[in-house]
Amino acid sequence: MVAVFAKVMADKQRMPTDLDPVERTRAKLFLTMLRSNFENTFLQHQQGFLPDDFYQEVAVKLFSTYGQALINFNLPLTKGSRAELTRILAEPKQSTDD
Repeated sequence: MVAVFAKVMADKQRMPTDLDPVERTRAKLFLTMLRSNFENTFLQHQQGFLPDDFYQEVAVKLFSTYGQALINFNLPLTKGSRAELTRILAEPKQSTDD
């Protein structure tokens, strides 16, 4: 399963149709876990349960790395989460060599 996830993440533009049916199912399972984490983190931040520095320095960086795959695989997202993910992906990428 990890090999499939690595394959998906190696090419951010990879679409579900680029994978065989078994790989596609495995990728969706992995990405569904990420989607759940993204929505949970986003909603916790909206409600004030997560500090801004954690959200900006950890969550946003992770979502900018994996977010395109969530969009490419057309996983269900709430309107607010989809808008936030779109906003994050539109931001210029910052170096992670801090």
